[in-house]
Amino acid sequence: MSSPSAHEVLSKFEFYFLALTFTLLGISIQTADLSEIPNLAKSLEVGAWLLLVVSGFVGLSKLQWISSIVMARDKKDYYRQMTEVLNKSKASGQTHAFDPGTGKQVPIPEVLDMVKKNESDLGNIISQLGSKHETKHHIQWWTFHAAIALFIGGRIIAAFC
Repeated sequence: MSSPSAHEVLSKFEFYFLALTFTLLGISIQTADLSEIPNLAKSLEVGAWLLLVVSGFVGLSKLQWISSIVMARDKKDYYRQMTEVLNKSKASGQTHAFDPGTGKQVPIPEVLDMVKKNESDLGNIISQLGSKHETKHHIQWWTFHAAIALFIGGRIIAAFC
């Protein structure tokens, strides 16, 4: 039995955290009794709901972006492999490579330049996607924790007033 990869563990955590967020939102709304508690407790409770909604939707958006990041990484790996194959072909004395897009033989240096440019462009795209993903992660994480703090505060105020 092989141990799970870091990617698998992180993926499972993403789904668990998202499910936890929406579960807590549903439970907190169902168990809320806003009729006879102080206004501050009501405000904290509703604020917590709003923060959980934000956390949940940001988490959904994050999951949607993951597929874009994975596809871009796969394409970049493909271009890296193409570069290796073309370099081996060039080292073995071949001067041209078949371009399936045009159906013609193209000089290997031209193909290598194009492949390296595509790989570089994908590297930039991955970097941008990763940065946005990281920002979403922080928003999701801190809005979730702020919501928990507001719940605890609101429930404590309601219990003692």
